[in-house]
Amino acid sequence: MRLNNHLSFWAKQILRYQPPLNEKLTSDEEKRISHYIKLQNTFSLSKPVKVNSVSRLKSCNFSYDWYSIFSKSDQSLCNYEWGDVTWDCNEPTFVKSRKISKKSYNNILLPLDTYRHFNFHDDHQDIYKKIPNAVWRGAVCQKHREIFLDRAESIKYCDVANTSKDTPQNIFGKSKFFLSISKQLKSKFIFAIEGNDVASNLKWIMASNSIPIMPAPKFETWFCESMLEPGRHFICVKEDFSDISEKIEHYLNKPKLCEEINEESKNYASKFFNKDRQYFLASIVAERYFELQRN
Repeated sequence: MRLNNHLSFWAKQILRYQPPLNEKLTSDEEKRISHYIKLQNTFSLSKPVKVNSVSRLKSCNFSYDWYSIFSKSDQSLCNYEWGDVTWDCNEPTFVKSRKISKKSYNNILLPLDTYRHFNFHDDHQDIYKKIPNAVWRGAVCQKHREIFLDRAESIKYCDVANTSKDTPQNIFGKSKFFLSISKQLKSKFIFAIEGNDVASNLKWIMASNSIPIMPAPKFETWFCESMLEPGRHFICVKEDFSDISEKIEHYLNKPKLCEEINEESKNYASKFFNKDRQYFLASIVAERYFELQRN
């Protein structure tokens, strides 16, 4: 996290900044709020903690978002879990991520770790003028990413590489295979491969003039990855990545279809650009959580 992010957060905390917001919800926002918190029945928590007991000096990627949603004076009781949550919580718990499953109703989504996951980038390049290939850079620490890399690195349309810490490093401490986002955006297609949970690059890809390629997602965050439609918002490949070459060739020969997917993708991502609006929606999710709580 950069210094300006720290300064911005603490300035708002000191000044008790409250952004002016139109409280009228769109139909899409109402649908998303019901999706973030699927609970219908009242509940109690076995070992809840106070909202304002969260330290603002630890896990800043999460706590800064937390206190952009909640007040430091808020003593409401809750459960929360930081990090990549890939399991179903036993009790209603505020989380960043959850499995795409009907059983994940105890995992209440909030916009957390937005510095990493909602970091959008300007892209003024025409999709028709982009390099006709698919690019990816990321740490290969999971079996499915190993399978992906093995499949993709031999395909002529693919520019992929492992950038984990155990790869050769340059004098700046970065992998020699590192490729900046601005350079990745020169490609027409960009792979979005899930890691521990969601693919953190998916949001900025969808907001750009490039098109994401990925299997159907297994996890979701505040971005509602489960609402994405294959062939509309992204190019879908098989879970074992065996059809990558076939899919890239198909879409390279369908420029108009690529443009349509890109427009749908950008329209979807644009709903998440206003971070203050996301915090406001999260406060409504939290209100529903506290209303259902019996503690």
